[in-house]
Amino acid sequence: MDILIQPSILKGTIHSIPSKSQAHRAMICAALSGQPELISIEKPSEDLIATRQALEILRGAGAADCRESGTTLRLLVPIAAALGLDVTFTGEGRLPRRPMEPLLSLLTQHGICFSQPALPFRLSGRLQSGRYEIPGNISSQYISGLLLALPLVSGDSELILTTDLESSAYVDMTLDCQKRFGIRIRSGEKGWVIPGGQTYRAPASFPVEGDWSNGAFWLAASALGSAIEVLGLSEASLQADRRIRSILDSGETDTDVREIPDLVPILAVLACGKKETTVLRNCGRLRLKESDRIESVKAMIQALGGRIRSDGDD
Repeated sequence: MDILIQPSILKGTIHSIPSKSQAHRAMICAALSGQPELISIEKPSEDLIATRQALEILRGAGAADCRESGTTLRLLVPIAAALGLDVTFTGEGRLPRRPMEPLLSLLTQHGICFSQPALPFRLSGRLQSGRYEIPGNISSQYISGLLLALPLVSGDSELILTTDLESSAYVDMTLDCQKRFGIRIRSGEKGWVIPGGQTYRAPASFPVEGDWSNGAFWLAASALGSAIEVLGLSEASLQADRRIRSILDSGETDTDVREIPDLVPILAVLACGKKETTVLRNCGRLRLKESDRIESVKAMIQALGGRIRSDGDD
């Protein structure tokens, strides 16, 4: 099938889709509270479907298919460990090749057995409380998974960062969601102190806010000359990608994307509409996503006639 796309000006109003990052966390907290029906997503993404189905392990399912969702896998493995579940985790696409260390080694040190160090693997044992030390610059999802899980173990724990935290907004979203479900976690000098034996308690309601990562594409289109209004994006959101607003307002051409890696594709497109050269720094973690997003972005821009190059891993 051939599709012909004619140059034109986009016009209209877009209602933002639900934030995938917040929805993952809210669905998990709701399921742990015993009220999974609290979170209703009208048209869930494939990753959210993976999380919803994988949460059946809380109802006795013996396997969790995470599909291609790294978020699903990294958040649910520590939770299954904390609950003492005997579960097999599987995945598709690049997910079995995406890194899970040092998370698996850390869980092993605290009472968990894995049948092998990569998907598919069987998890058994029960997570023990204690001191957990983990780098903050590999994946914030490891930290979010531990934060979600450790309140469920019988004793108190400390979660200590051995490096600076990257993608900190995602951890902030996890803590905010937990707070709304009645979980108490206290900030420490280099991490968090987490009382054990807690229970997730569902609030009366939990509306999932709009997704800044998705809305960024429409906001960028508007900045490039289209007339699009995007509704449902909270300016008070904890989502890091809300920064797209200040990037567009300031017209900046040198951006550190360490905290906003998901904005790189649309920032690259936006750069093609500027006279000045745009530099996007600290992109290295994009090579570890569902695909090598640095190479994917380069291929997209070059296919459209743009000029782009990458220097090393960043």
